[in-house]
Amino acid sequence: MAKTHRLEPTVFHYTYGPNEPAITVRPGDTVVTKTVDASGLDENLKPLPRSMKARSSVTRYYEGNPLVGPIAVEGAEPGDALAVHIKKISLNRPTAWSSFIPHFGGFTGEGPGRELLLHRPLPGRRFEWRLDRRRNVGVLKLARSKVKRVEVPLHPFLGSIGVAPRFGRVETALTPGEYGGNMDCVETRAGATLYLPVSVKGGLLQFGDIHGA
Repeated sequence: MAKTHRLEPTVFHYTYGPNEPAITVRPGDTVVTKTVDASGLDENLKPLPRSMKARSSVTRYYEGNPLVGPIAVEGAEPGDALAVHIKKISLNRPTAWSSFIPHFGGFTGEGPGRELLLHRPLPGRRFEWRLDRRRNVGVLKLARSKVKRVEVPLHPFLGSIGVAPRFGRVETALTPGEYGGNMDCVETRAGATLYLPVSVKGGLLQFGDIHGA
């Protein structure tokens, strides 16, 4: 009989790969858990303590998109497909943020010193949004803009979700690939089913980077 598991994260990872499973479930089981935002802030806007951040003895991880898991699935073997049914995503805090980051998107080169593609990098800027969960909208006030106020419908989805990559690779939580990863796909929302290729025993599902919209 299918079971519901409540996973209380003790460690958040910054990579997809052969990380030690946090929990093992059977096909058809449900996992209920909570995540932190892309910068590591929890529902109380407090940063993750050092003890909850995955560490490496040989390198330093970029602490973006902390991932819950891994969740191992009994019987999942290389060559299988893992069907992940996203049942519900609940926003659990009253605020959110968005930002411009120089050399990160914005139609520019990917890093300092590289050729600019269209224009100079956008200046870094962070925006603080209020989440009106009753009306299901995000609200942004802009003091230095003629617009003054912006509202967008909330559309929660999983920004980064995937399994351990093939060939023993380790991939950052910031990149996408055949294993899933940081796809920022608006369709990975409640009600969707995501199919991922199993490359290691158990699949090792991880996810994080919840977007409000």
